[in-house]
Amino acid sequence: MDRIYPIVPELKECVLAFSINDKKQTEHILIGELQEIRAALNGSNTARILSETKRPIGSLIADCCHSIPGVMSDIRVALSTEESSQNLEFWNNSIESLNQLYNSNNESFKFFALRVWQEYKIRTKNSRRNSDDISFFINFIEDLTLPVRLSLESIIQKGQSGLSDSPLDYFDNTLLNGSAKLFYNNENGVQEYIVADTDLMPVVIYSLKHIYSTHQYFQRCKVCNKLFLAHTANIPTLCSDKCRRTQSRLNKRKYDKAKKNISYEKDYKNSYMYWYNKLEKLKKAKVVNYEPFEKAFQSFCMDARVKKRAVKDGSLSVSSFNSWMLAQRTKADEIMSQLLAGQSHIER
Repeated sequence: MDRIYPIVPELKECVLAFSINDKKQTEHILIGELQEIRAALNGSNTARILSETKRPIGSLIADCCHSIPGVMSDIRVALSTEESSQNLEFWNNSIESLNQLYNSNNESFKFFALRVWQEYKIRTKNSRRNSDDISFFINFIEDLTLPVRLSLESIIQKGQSGLSDSPLDYFDNTLLNGSAKLFYNNENGVQEYIVADTDLMPVVIYSLKHIYSTHQYFQRCKVCNKLFLAHTANIPTLCSDKCRRTQSRLNKRKYDKAKKNISYEKDYKNSYMYWYNKLEKLKKAKVVNYEPFEKAFQSFCMDARVKKRAVKDGSLSVSSFNSWMLAQRTKADEIMSQLLAGQSHIER
């Protein structure tokens, strides 16, 4: 088994630049070397950007709410230990995990992979590595991956619960020690970018501040479990029309299932189908005048609904309702027989 190495670009100054367009409710994320990002934003067609995405506002927060338990821990152990003293399979598995992070659609994971590998290459250039170097590297990874390690979604939901004046008040000072830079671009009007190189928490706070200023809050969709932005914090809502239609179908299915166990509901449904099927049979038989049966069917439906409500509120017994239903079936048989007899007489 050969030792493998990440298929991850080696950059000198890898950063993540983040901007929000409040009017369009989108966020712009660029990952690459700082000088290249600035050149791209100034209109350069030759600037080398590793990743550029424009997505709905809140997408980076959603990325950071995906936990990767154990994965980054294994990568940290592999890269902070001398290669020659490691289990080769463990090293290769950790490097494969690093590759998967870089190639994922999760922009925070991609940035983690780039920065961890960049820092590792810087550290290994020093042939006299010591315990302080290793400790610094481990702390670097801890700080870098803080948003995905601290159960960010749980903190956000608690902050939105209304226990404080601002949802951001729930972030204590231990989560606010990171720093980031700001720069501005004036290609299409002044646009502010926050730039992170060692810690994504400032970007998370920056994004949340914009989101809350527009009175939007994070929720989990009850149908698809997607994390999305809604205009209510504590009233559950659904993320899309598709999920609303799905919820409506689920509610109807639940209602129908509950009604199946109620005898008078079942009798009503059976009697309704009894009338309906006979009407369809008359239509297929091309009876000249099936309107009397149709009118009688409509009258049955109205009367049945009234009596069903009476059963529900206790003013009519279930047995009386069932007896009336049986009588209505007999009435349907009689009307159908009369119409068929009349049709036979006309044909003769």
